Amino acid sequence: SLMRMCAENDHKIFFLGGKPGVAEQARDFFSRTLGKDVVVGVENGYFSEDRNSDIVEKINSSGAQVLMVCLGNPRQEKWIEKNLEILAPYVMFGNGGALDFWSGGVRRAPLWVQKVGFEWVFRLGQDFSLARIRRQLKLLKFVKLFLQSMLFRSAK
Repeated sequence: SLMRMCAENDHKIFFLGGKPGVAEQARDFFSRTLGKDVVVGVENGYFSEDRNSDIVEKINSSGAQVLMVCLGNPRQEKWIEKNLEILAPYVMFGNGGALDFWSGGVRRAPLWVQKVGFEWVFRLGQDFSLARIRRQLKLLKFVKLFLQSMLFRSAK
C-alpha cells in the first residue's frame, strides 16, 4: 500500500538493508509491479560503522522522502535513532525482512497465517536459528506484559 501511495503521489523511497543484491531485486519488483520507478536508492545492510556517514550521504543525496530500513530488530531501530537528526527523508521506519519477501528470496506465510498475526512463527520455521528464537521470545514477553496491563486496567 505504501509503495502504491508513493507511486501515485510521486514520493521517492530509499531501501536500506538485506544481503547484497536483495534491495536491488526488491526495487526491480516494484518497478515492474507499479510501472514506475519509485525507489531512488538502495544499499545493502552489510556495512561497517566506518561507512555510516557515506550511507547517510547516499540516502540524503538520493532525494528520497521515505526511508525503509530493513536491518532487523533492534538494529534498524537503533540505526534510525542514531542517525535521525542527520537524515533528510521525513518518513523513516524499520521493516525487518520485507526486502527479503519482495526480492522473492523468502516465501510469505499463507494469507490466513498473516491475518492472525503469526507470520513470525512461519518465518521462524523457514529460517531457524538460536538468534532468531531469542528475538522471537521477546515477542512473548511483550504479549505477557500487554495482558498484564489489560488485567491491571480491568481490575481498577
